[in-house]
Amino acid sequence: MSSVRWAGRDRHGPGPPRRLEGARRELDRPGSPYAVAGVAARWQFADVGHFRRACRAAYGHAPGRRGAEET
Repeated sequence: MSSVRWAGRDRHGPGPPRRLEGARRELDRPGSPYAVAGVAARWQFADVGHFRRACRAAYGHAPGRRGAEET
């Protein structure tokens, strides 16, 4: 199964894995100084492209878009 298909699954059931959720929370934190690539690296994604695909599969948008749309 591809990593994109696994993005919305966790060994504990459906929903985003904890790593993806943690990275998303870090990006959504008000005043977060981290860029998407930095957060992807901190949360041990293979590369920023993998992180972007996983976010899009799990949340329906690219990382960082949610926070940008709310402001």
